[in-house]
This record gives sequence, structure tokens and C-alpha cells, in this order.
Amino acid sequence: MKNSFLLSVFIFFGAFGYCQSAEYETIAENQEVIWDMEWVGQDSILYTELKGKLKLLDISNKTVVDVHSFQDIAAENQSGLMGLGLAHDFKNSKLIYVAYCFYGDNFSILSRISSFSYNSSGPSIMNESILVDSLPSKNANLGGRLLVDSANIYYCLGDIQNENLAQLLDNPNGKILRYNLDGTIPSDNPDPASPIFTYGHRNPQGICKTANGNILISEHGPFSNDEINVLEKGRNFGWPLVGGYKEAANEAIYNQYIIKEPILAFTPTIAPAGVDYYGGNLYPSLTNSLLVSTLKDKAIHIFSLNQNQDSVIDSKRLDVAPLGRIRDILVSPDGRVFASTSNRDLYGEPNTNDDLIVEVFESLFTSVSTKLESNFKVALFSNSLIFNSDIHGKINFSIYDLTGKLVFNDFAMPEETISLKNLNAGLFILKATQNNSSLVQKIIHQ
Repeated sequence: MKNSFLLSVFIFFGAFGYCQSAEYETIAENQEVIWDMEWVGQDSILYTELKGKLKLLDISNKTVVDVHSFQDIAAENQSGLMGLGLAHDFKNSKLIYVAYCFYGDNFSILSRISSFSYNSSGPSIMNESILVDSLPSKNANLGGRLLVDSANIYYCLGDIQNENLAQLLDNPNGKILRYNLDGTIPSDNPDPASPIFTYGHRNPQGICKTANGNILISEHGPFSNDEINVLEKGRNFGWPLVGGYKEAANEAIYNQYIIKEPILAFTPTIAPAGVDYYGGNLYPSLTNSLLVSTLKDKAIHIFSLNQNQDSVIDSKRLDVAPLGRIRDILVSPDGRVFASTSNRDLYGEPNTNDDLIVEVFESLFTSVSTKLESNFKVALFSNSLIFNSDIHGKINFSIYDLTGKLVFNDFAMPEETISLKNLNAGLFILKATQNNSSLVQKIIHQ
């Protein structure tokens, strides 16, 4: 069982607005719900907008041109033009892959994966080839991300607000699906007759591959336990049976269903979205890290990985609240980092120039760090808490109910007894910090 943790470090961005700073530079503005970004070379980013436009950004002169407008897109709430991927041999083949939603019978929402030929002079796309068609979808909990490597297409398909589907192996929802590049099913899938690669997912919003081939995803929980998972072929990731770390309360279910534990879980939720792996050396502080964009948390999280790239050994939380909801993060081949906002979606509060693509510089990444190691513990008694620590100093703590609502916060010194007599009975989440150490723990108050 792992110790979960709280990331609560903020950095100062100065006065509100879109002036440039030492930390980031606005490259494009006045866009609308930028969803997925890919680097296409020559200082250019190809990206999707949820309502149906594929666009190209020239970073050098900060110009944006329309590449293609998808017609009859089912652009509702969280559905629309979504995942984008490039062929492994894109320089030669010029193939791109796109996932988008359309209307079926009785205005049902379906999604498909298509490939297109990309023409950089224009630019334009042509020769659509529908590879996977009519996947059952919806305008919420859809997932929608694509990962394309040299042999396969991976597609994140959420549970479309029907949690029971995630455990059904005859249904594609709540799964990571794996196809050959032509849309057929790989013979080495867990079931060679099924595209299902992993199952037990709620709403996977980001996917990337590390240098050694591990595939990491970000995943939205309901009101607790957003997760970062390392995929393993054929494994069950628990939803809706369990969420978050393996612990005494859910250990029996974990063992019964052979569920794979997340490497990270977040309560209250942060809404992790696009992810990318940083394997370059331009910014040494980022080397061998997972970069995660967040919507609700309005931040970029940097998780340093171990040598096997399957667990987290260090972390940073970069508060970019002035930018708002961060939908995607992109690492260029030369090691630069770009982020896009999603403030014009249903849940955002758009500013005048939204949505944006910004380049994020090393000064932001090196400005603050939070270690994962915890040097203090908490003991729970019938109506009280006592913190134990080997450091003398104030411990700040907050208690949340399972909806994420703050119900109590205070501070304590080590060995001080904190009364909970005014707290209602139930299950709560305790979050506490002391200096650079932190913990998150479920508590049951009776």
C-alpha cells in the first residue's frame, strides 16, 4: 500500500492578464477549446478544437491557419473533435489519426477513429480512411485520447456515465482499446477477437508512452481518486469496484479481482487531462518526468519517475491559475514544453483572449519543488486526532467529505490532541502538510 500525498505549493505569476512573463509566453490566443496537440515539425503544432476544427500553429511567427473543418460533428459538452495522433513515420507517410464524435440513429453519439493524408502546403487533409467506426459514446465520461506508436493505435474510451460497463469484457466502454494501424485487432491482444487492452476505467483523459515503452494514462474519478495508471496488458484497473490506492478497506476486492493499483491518486480531485513524457535534456530538471495538465486544479504537475518509469519519486505542482483550465501538454522533439487551455468549454470561465497555447519555460519548472517523503503520521481515536512527527513545527490540516467539500481545517503541533466531537459521523479525507512533507488519509469518524 502506498502513501498518498498532497501537493500544495503555489508560485506567484503577478497581475492577472496575458502579459508575457519569465515563466511562459502566449503563442496563440482567441482559440476555442483546444483539445489535443501534436508536433508536426518546422516549429509547427497541429491541434484539434472540440467543436470540429483542425488547426496549425506556426510558433515562429505566432500565426494560426485552419487545416480542416469537420462537418456533422457531435459537439456536445465533452464530445466533439478530440484525439489526434501522428504516424510513427509521419515525416515520410504524412499520415495523421483523428478521433471524433458523430450522430447515429435517434441522435445517439458515436465515435470513430480515422486516418488522413496531411498536406503541409495549404495546409489540408484528405483521403479519410475510417479505421474504427461507431464506438458507443456520449457527451460525458467519453475519454477520447489517442496514442499512436509504430505498430498500434490505443484509444481511451470512458464509461459514458454507465459505470457497470467498465467491467464487462463484451463491451468497449470503460476500456483502453488497442488496434493495429489499419483498425484490425492485434493477434496479441488479451482476447484476439477483442480490441480491449485494459479495463476498469472511468474517464481516461490522457495517454503517453515513456522511453522504455510503458504506457501511462490519467483518469478522472467521480468525486475522489483521480488516478495516474501504468497500463499492463489485460489488467483490471478497478472501476467501479474500487478507486485509489489499495488499503485495508478495499484490499479484499483488490485481491479478488486482481486489480492493478494506480501509481498516484488524488482526493479531492484535480481533473488530470493531457499527459506527456519528458525524455529530453533541454530542461534537465524535467528529464525522465511525466507532465500532467489539469482542468479543475488549473496547474501543471511534474512527476519524476524511477528508473523503470513505473512509479513516482518526486513531484512539483506548478500553479498556473491565471491561465485557467489546462487541457493538454506537449513536449517538442527538442525539449520545449507547450500547454493549451480549455476555458471555453462547458465548465470554464473564459477570459477575453481565451483559449490559449503557451510555451512554458524552465524558470517555471525550477521555481518550486515538493518532495513526496512523509516524516509524520496521524493517529485517530474515537473523537480526536493526534499527529506524530520527528520535526517540531506547525502541521496544517484539512478534512473533506467525499464530495470534496471542506468541513474542517486547523493546525496542530506534534503530540497535540485535536477534538473531532463536532464532526458528523462518516468517511472523510484528511490532508495535512508540515514543511515540505504531506499526507492524505481516509478517516472514519463514528
